[in-house]
Amino acid sequence: MRHLLLGGGGLLGSGFREVLAAQGADVVRLRPDWRDPVALGPALEQQLVAGLSAPGPVTVVWAAGVGHVGASADDMLAETTAVRALRAALQRAGSPDVTVLFASSAGALFAGHGDGLIDPGSTPTPVSPYGRAKLDQEGLLAEVADAVGCRIVLTRISNLYGLTGGRLTSRGLIATAVRATRLRQPMTVYVRQDTRRDYVYARDAAALGLRAAAAAPPGASTALVCDGSTRSVAQVLGVVRSVCGRKVPAVFAERPETRLQPYVLRFAAPAPSPDDVLRTPMEAAVHRMVHAPLAR
Repeated sequence: MRHLLLGGGGLLGSGFREVLAAQGADVVRLRPDWRDPVALGPALEQQLVAGLSAPGPVTVVWAAGVGHVGASADDMLAETTAVRALRAALQRAGSPDVTVLFASSAGALFAGHGDGLIDPGSTPTPVSPYGRAKLDQEGLLAEVADAVGCRIVLTRISNLYGLTGGRLTSRGLIATAVRATRLRQPMTVYVRQDTRRDYVYARDAAALGLRAAAAAPPGASTALVCDGSTRSVAQVLGVVRSVCGRKVPAVFAERPETRLQPYVLRFAAPAPSPDDVLRTPMEAAVHRMVHAPLAR
């Protein structure tokens, strides 16, 4: 099966590249210019139509986007423009032999859920422009699934961490903590120490997403991609301290985005299955991050 990968340069995209390379998959990366919102839609639609026109089954892996917690509605316009281009390309191709794995943010979609357990059937409760935009994007793709008969898998992913292109960046709590500890430089954390999240290693998230896409029924469906356990910020910093062998130089503060961060998000652990993805223990993942080259 061919794969069209959109967004292979980021954290999640790196996970997909690693998993697909290990599978020996046929992968074509699409690289539209996100800096030009006017030209983005037509250029991406053209690339997608060309990729979808070849015979045989194809999976479009969407690991792209410019959104983040705190992004405004205007910030999300380019991303939604790209989703509309994907929708238009699927309509033009009109092939039921297409699967779309669309990476979405579980944290943004369920930010207003409270401290109850979130499962694949839970109703999204976004509270930020970013979360509302992601829900709108999911709706755009779900509509075209019924019209075309293709498979759309909306993968709602919990907090990602790991390496980007094999290098350690400063994206996310865990990578920032490892980097700060290695360089002995202070870092600022903008949530409380007892804030709890579900952390999933990017490579594991990619493998889980691809497995969900392979098993998806026709039409639109959702998949919750998570670890199924929660850790507090203090516990995460404790893991980094243990692996690095020295204290994480963290200080705590607040900024406007802090108010958009729920205290706890708890996701239901996936049901065990014979072909389950073997999860990477956080200690092992952090060890890889400690010994990885630093991104500039």
